[in-house]
Amino acid sequence: MLNKVLCAGLLAASCMVAHAEQNWSFTFTGFYDQEADVFLPANQLSGTFSGTDLNGNGILELNELSRLHINGEYAADNFINCASTSYFACGTGSFSYRLGGKLDFDLGWHGWDDEGYLDTGHRIHTYDVDFAWDRHGPCCAGSTEQHLNWTAQTQQVVLGPVPEPAGYAMLGVGLLGLALRKRRRVNAAIASK
Repeated sequence: MLNKVLCAGLLAASCMVAHAEQNWSFTFTGFYDQEADVFLPANQLSGTFSGTDLNGNGILELNELSRLHINGEYAADNFINCASTSYFACGTGSFSYRLGGKLDFDLGWHGWDDEGYLDTGHRIHTYDVDFAWDRHGPCCAGSTEQHLNWTAQTQQVVLGPVPEPAGYAMLGVGLLGLALRKRRRVNAAIASK
């Protein structure tokens, strides 16, 4: 009876470990610069994200995400849990990653002041546009904008998930369960002789 309880406990523990959070890194390379009217083959957008496919459907969705970071973005270290104020807003509107397939998200940040001297921000909608703007002065006198558009030449690379210690723990639990089962069979065979 004790062996059955132990096996059930090990099985339950391995199931909990199977839903451990995983980490990925991504890079999109090659964008069309709308203002310069030129394709930039070496231009990159990169970052990392973490989450758990809780429903096991093979798609990591916004509600299963714990972290989304865009490299080089000082405004928000984590676009999932960033704090907004009366003069700053940030967040992720949508996110979907088909495990081993397409990564799609819509996120951004925006800062401004009441006097109209500052309006700056960045919005990224994958497979559409990476849009950054910076407007200074009354009525946006010192304004700059950059539209980097996705094209058929834009390449996506997603690396991961990076193995977590929880994955190794799950493997260890499975091997321990197999060893216990084999030992039980050997002991039963010796006892029957």
